[in-house]
Amino acid sequence: MKGVKIERKRKMERSKRNALYISGLDGTLLNNKSQLSEYACYELNKLIQNGLLFTIATARSIFSIQHIFQGLSLKLPIIEFGGAFITDLQTGYHHKILDIEASTSESLYYLLTQNSVSPLVTSFNGTEDSLYYENISNEGVNWYIINREREKDMRLRRSQIKKVLNEQVICFTVIDRYTRLKELSEKILDKYSNELLIHLKENPFSKGWFWLTILDKKATREHAIRWLMNELGVDSKELTIFGSKTSDLDTFKMSKNRIAVSNANPKLKEFATEIIGTNDEDGVVKYIKEHERDL
Repeated sequence: MKGVKIERKRKMERSKRNALYISGLDGTLLNNKSQLSEYACYELNKLIQNGLLFTIATARSIFSIQHIFQGLSLKLPIIEFGGAFITDLQTGYHHKILDIEASTSESLYYLLTQNSVSPLVTSFNGTEDSLYYENISNEGVNWYIINREREKDMRLRRSQIKKVLNEQVICFTVIDRYTRLKELSEKILDKYSNELLIHLKENPFSKGWFWLTILDKKATREHAIRWLMNELGVDSKELTIFGSKTSDLDTFKMSKNRIAVSNANPKLKEFATEIIGTNDEDGVVKYIKEHERDL
């Protein structure tokens, strides 16, 4: 992987505490309006100020998270973009980037164009994150571009994708119908199963349109969590994971304390060591308060 280009390097202080709490975001820490409640923000700030080790692991980008977490003073870096970035919430500084190898990016781009696909590309150019698109090929892509423009996403820019492959490419995203993406994903896995990781999911806000995201094989929340644990000097017995989705199963396997909110997927609940209040009841924050009374 290429190194992160920054003006100065910073090192995290190793933990003087033992317990580390890591929460999912949507459906777990955030309420049903996709917001951090005033109660949760206030209580977390108070606990963090007194030494609580807490952060989040999410598929969202830093741009989206900064908007949601206005007023929250996280001291630990967040795990964003599914684990591709480990990032300081306030400054946007990337402690770690898991990008796709340059040769693999070029080869993958060729495969996509051979299949008449125009992807979106998320990258880091040494200074800032970018989200490139070349063509608005269907209504699913159009919805996404309009959504990003409405949110005033400063990463968004239009460019020929071939010209930006010299940057640190983090993710290729293809938006289309399920049948086409399923066929495309099989072609990608057939050729890059050892190098790339893919996710295929429906856009919940634009039904019928699916997103195929393609990342480096190591760009996972599990890999990012292990890096953070190593930096802080925390082991799995001192780790507590909160989750609500089946995608949290892999991170659950890492932890002795696996906490599911009551609204979690039933399959996840089967692996939980404890089930707490719902996301709309601030179950995560109330659990932490109960277990960190001395803070």
